[in-house]
Amino acid sequence: RQDGLTNVVLHDQVSAALAMLTADDMSEVLIAYEPIWSISSGDGHGENAGPDPVKKAISTIRKTVGDLYGKKAESSLRVLYGGSSNVDNALSYLRITGVDGLLVGGASLNYKSFANIVDKAVKA
Repeated sequence: RQDGLTNVVLHDQVSAALAMLTADDMSEVLIAYEPIWSISSGDGHGENAGPDPVKKAISTIRKTVGDLYGKKAESSLRVLYGGSSNVDNALSYLRITGVDGLLVGGASLNYKSFANIVDKAVKA
């Protein structure tokens, strides 16, 4: 990220992860994007990415899938974002174009917090 290689790394990771799949398999694929630098230590408070970098990363993931498997696979792909999602930022992540849901980690350990995140997701 600091060296500006996010798109290259994402392209390589997605390409390698999906290498053994066919275009037909892609209808069953869901990708969870969680930058390593944003993973929290269980409190739901890792380093948060802003909306613009998340949107760009999700776009890169979708474009890579489209390049490999076609526009149908790209448009039907479901992508979750999971970088330190919590009750305070859930709605802002869910409003990013291309984000289909959240992968909630540490914030799911508190049932009240997790319930609030789910409530925000339903409203989004």
